[in-house]
Amino acid sequence: MTFDLTTCTLKFGSHDPGGTEGDTCAREALHLAIVGKIADETPKGMSPLLSCLPILNDGPWRDDEHRTAIIRPYLPRLKLLTEDRARDMRLAFRLVDYVVRGDVADAFDDFGFKDEAKAIRGLTEITDKATAENAETDIAASAASAARAARVALADLADLAARTARTARTARTARTALAALAALADLADLADLADLADLAARGARVASAASQERLTVAILDILCDGIVAP
Repeated sequence: MTFDLTTCTLKFGSHDPGGTEGDTCAREALHLAIVGKIADETPKGMSPLLSCLPILNDGPWRDDEHRTAIIRPYLPRLKLLTEDRARDMRLAFRLVDYVVRGDVADAFDDFGFKDEAKAIRGLTEITDKATAENAETDIAASAASAARAARVALADLADLAARTARTARTARTARTALAALAALADLADLADLADLADLAARGARVASAASQERLTVAILDILCDGIVAP
């Protein structure tokens, strides 16, 4: 019996490996529909970018119904996201561009560094190795500027330490993503693309349910771009 991706309820975490029925997360549901058994891994022959699904699935959703309502409509199209190096590279750059000019900029905004956030949003779209390297330099400069601003503006040293540390972590995450992209541009293994997808989804772990929904829709829209469901 074919597993129906349009009626399943998506649950938190991993479930019965090797089973053919029961609870599934988003990636397990895809594996069951494609391979015929439950496994929390990307099926062979599928895009490694699907590795972002567990992080998106296990974010701070209100409940299973909320998770399912947002992610499940994408599953029939994600089932068609087969491994294609050229397309995966293009999507990987789009994912990191979204992380950098969207989530990283929002993080600077949240911490009160408005000028730095504006500068990051104004970066050239990340579409290749050159624009990735430029963005890496600019993010580092914005992080340094934010740290200087915090030192000047804040008298509370504990708050200063917390804010600058979070800003630095945000910058390091983005720079790690960009470094991975640079490696990919030098023909690194296709499997490395999985790390980029993980980076794009990582912010979900600390997001509210509302921002979780926004992040998930944005990432899945990128992955499903151009794919028509059967």
